[in-house]
Amino acid sequence: MYKNGFNCTNHLCLIAYLKEKFKDFDFETEKIDELRKIRNEINYKGFFIKKDYLERNELEFKNIINQLKERLKE
Repeated sequence: MYKNGFNCTNHLCLIAYLKEKFKDFDFETEKIDELRKIRNEINYKGFFIKKDYLERNELEFKNIINQLKERLKE
């Protein structure tokens, strides 16, 4: 974002940017938004997630991270 002249002040801004910039990245941006919502629930409402959440989603998270790294190189 910063490389393209945008300044992000929150997670919603970042997710909106990803949706606009990478239109073929819908599933991934939805997963990132899911993480944002979970983080908010944990921080502001004391929400607990099941221990196996990371195990169930780890491959998807790693795939998203790798895709973002590749897109940053472009």
